[in-house]
Amino acid sequence: MQTGVKTSEHPELLKSKKPFIRGIHRKESAGFRQSILNNTSWNEVYTASGIYLGKALVQDVDWSRIKRVVGRIVKGLFYKEKGFTLSSDYVLEVSPISTKTREDMEIITQILEPLARQRENIIGNKVFSYRFIFCEQNTHQTLWMLTFYENFFFLGSTFPEIQLKQI
Repeated sequence: MQTGVKTSEHPELLKSKKPFIRGIHRKESAGFRQSILNNTSWNEVYTASGIYLGKALVQDVDWSRIKRVVGRIVKGLFYKEKGFTLSSDYVLEVSPISTKTREDMEIITQILEPLARQRENIIGNKVFSYRFIFCEQNTHQTLWMLTFYENFFFLGSTFPEIQLKQI
């Protein structure tokens, strides 16, 4: 998944660019700085329809770490919205939403259509927003859509652990 121009030009990211650059040049940030350099490379970039856009710097991302962080955000939002924590016998699944093909988009649209009808909760200057659905028969069973900087989308769901074992 690539950030693209839309994200890099988000007003809140532009505000934080100078402090980030100052911080990354601190002596204490040497390991973080090296990690960024080690995981950045020039790659060819194409549109979804296959049009070549040229080369761009691309940052490899540790998706397992990102998914853990987004999972913690979902658990925190669950608590914020319900006033109690998610039951320990429930599974939390999180995945980035990527629509590389028309078929992907159709499937995602079907899944997200009920979420799209829900009220969008916006935090900051559209830095983060989320929508959710709680199952009427089981308040621990949920579906979430999280959006970061109007460009990164994640789908989250919580469901009984027993359902996972039956699949």
